[in-house]
Amino acid sequence: MKKIMTLSLVLASTLFTAGAASAQTNYPYQTRDDRRDERRDDRRDDRRDERRDERRNDRDDWRRERVETRTRIVREGRKVFRETIRIKYKRNGRIETKVISRVRIR
Repeated sequence: MKKIMTLSLVLASTLFTAGAASAQTNYPYQTRDDRRDERRDDRRDDRRDERRDERRNDRDDWRRERVETRTRIVREGRKVFRETIRIKYKRNGRIETKVISRVRIR
């Protein structure tokens, strides 16, 4: 009796797995939705990488030299000049100022 039950159980499980295997389709090509999902995932990864780069840049800003260009009005005696200057803030706290151009106004 046990042999018959075991044999019938094995046979039933074999038929069940064979039926499930034949129900799956082996479609080798991607559908449009699959490609769209992959592109969406790629864009999501790109945005995540950009945010990480922005955070890294914000964190490293204090280590870099910063350069600003400004304009100022300077008076020497009766003459008035407009100077364009470049201010460079060094990492060690020093400031370098260089006159780029100087134009007489009056």
